[in-house]
Amino acid sequence: MKASDFREWRQRVGLTQADAGSKLGVTRGTIQNWESEATPIPHVVESGCRIWEDRLRQIRPELGPVTLIYSDGPMFINPYGPRRRLAMMRQEPYPTNAAALARVRELWGRDDFHNPFIIEESGKHLWNAVELARVAAGTDIDAPLWRKVTIARSTRDETTADMNCKALMNACARAYRAKNIPRDVVIFRDRNGYAINDYVFYFSPAAFSLTPEIKEIADSIVICDEPQNLMNLNEINL
Repeated sequence: MKASDFREWRQRVGLTQADAGSKLGVTRGTIQNWESEATPIPHVVESGCRIWEDRLRQIRPELGPVTLIYSDGPMFINPYGPRRRLAMMRQEPYPTNAAALARVRELWGRDDFHNPFIIEESGKHLWNAVELARVAAGTDIDAPLWRKVTIARSTRDETTADMNCKALMNACARAYRAKNIPRDVVIFRDRNGYAINDYVFYFSPAAFSLTPEIKEIADSIVICDEPQNLMNLNEINL
C-alpha cells in the first residue's frame, strides 16, 4: 500500500491521523511517518483498512437512503409439521441508517418481525440479521442510535463534575467545527437532572459519533429512544 493510497483512504472514510492510529493500533506519529513515506506501510495495514472501511460505513448515522427488509413470519418450514401461512417479505425505506436502526429497535421481538437486514441504494448489504441482533440488544456500542449520556455528581466533587460537563461540550464543539458542521447533530440537556442529581444529556446519533472523547468523559452511556417530550430539555448549541 502506497502512502498516497493510505492518505486517500483515511480522508475518504473521514478519519484524522489520530483516529486512524487508534483504529489500526498505532500512534499518530506512526501514521504521519507512513503518509510522509518516512517509514514503509506494513502489508497487513491494507487488509485492516478494508475491514475498517466497511465498519465505518456501517456506523455512519447519515448514510442513506437505505431499505429495511424483513419477513412477517419465520422463513423455515418444517416438512413434517402442520402447514402454516407463508411468510411475506416487507420493505421499509428510510432516509438514513440511523432512522432504519431506530425502527429495528422498535420492531425487535414482535411476532411479525423476522430475518431483518438493511441494504444501501446500490443493493449492497449494510447490516445483516446477526449484526442487527447486537444493535437491538445494545451490545454494539458504536451503532448510530440516540444515547443518554450521564456525568455523575453524587460520586464526586461537584466542581469536578462541572469541569467534566464543560470538557464534554468543548470536545463536541471542537469535533463539530473540524467536521464542517455535520447534519443532524442534536444534543439536549435534561434540566431536571441538573437541578436534582446527575448531569444528563441526550445525544443524537450524529452527535454521539462526533468524537470518542464522549466515551472517555462520561460516567454512563446507554442507548435510548429519541426524546419526545422536550418540555424539560434544553438544546445545546455547539
